Amino acid sequence: HTDFVLTPISEILENGINACQSIGDGIETQPLRDYICASLFIQMTGAQEQKLKCIAWEIATHDYEFRRNFLSDKNKEYSTYEDKNQLYKVLLKLRKNPTKEKSARADHKLLDDANSKRNIEKVHKKIVLLFEHTHFRSWLERNFLGFQKEKPTVSSHMYTLIVYNHRNRLAHNTISYQRDLPKLDTLVSEDYNEQNYFYRFFYLVLIDAIFTELYLEYIQQVETY
Repeated sequence: HTDFVLTPISEILENGINACQSIGDGIETQPLRDYICASLFIQMTGAQEQKLKCIAWEIATHDYEFRRNFLSDKNKEYSTYEDKNQLYKVLLKLRKNPTKEKSARADHKLLDDANSKRNIEKVHKKIVLLFEHTHFRSWLERNFLGFQKEKPTVSSHMYTLIVYNHRNRLAHNTISYQRDLPKLDTLVSEDYNEQNYFYRFFYLVLIDAIFTELYLEYIQQVETY
């Protein structure tokens, strides 16, 4: 569990970038663009959901009260922001007291706390550097330049619009039979320019960095007891 949780989710992106080095970036490769981006995105969302499940199981190993609550909720997949935020609040409290789960303060939110704000600039720079000299920039240059120029406005609402909704479209293959996506009101919305893969990758890597930091602190404290 620990090795998997502490492995950066950005390695999936690095593997995808490396796999594309043997092909060109001409117009004939455009059909590969959406297929490769969607594949990497689904791998990352799946890995993140499994990571959070592993963290929850690790907590359940040491905290019996958490185990009771965790096992009683059999529908939790950790794909929604609400599920992620709930586990974040638990980790935040257990970091201070790893032997007993306490009720987290209502004002603690995964993407609003200072913890995430400290990581925004770092993760934004990391995504830019990862893709700067790759086929992905050539394939999606307008999206890349927009992402490079302006740091994302991080919020739970934007996570749902940018990441979660697209995750569901791909996971349930609705794109194959819903030809009216995206809808017209989406196309004219102010945040439509952020609904692309660079912002999606950014959110996933940011959330991964937050949970990795908290989980590392948690297991270090557990080992001292």
